[in-house]
Amino acid sequence: MNLNEINNLIQRANALVKTNWLQAVYILQEALKEEPDNLSLLVNLGDIYLERQLFERALSYYLKAISLLPDNPQLLFLIGTCYFSLGEYRIANSYYNRIPDPPPEILYN
Repeated sequence: MNLNEINNLIQRANALVKTNWLQAVYILQEALKEEPDNLSLLVNLGDIYLERQLFERALSYYLKAISLLPDNPQLLFLIGTCYFSLGEYRIANSYYNRIPDPPPEILYN
């Protein structure tokens, strides 16, 4: 699967997410079977689950993504947010502390 095809699938899933989020997840998961290490697919799946407050599922995709791009501040923040929402405050803090120049909402929460 080439980059253009992946981007088209992501756009299709994003268009569907508000009306049929399960179909959007299915589309992205099918693409992920062919491209298991595709960062965009992993993050988009995590985002869909995070938006629905399915934090453990979101976390599974974000953790896979961070293994591919270990110091990405956005991923560190998203993982910290999932752990925080699950009540795992120490783990959340460990991810937040890895963010260089964190925004004020992290520092003061």
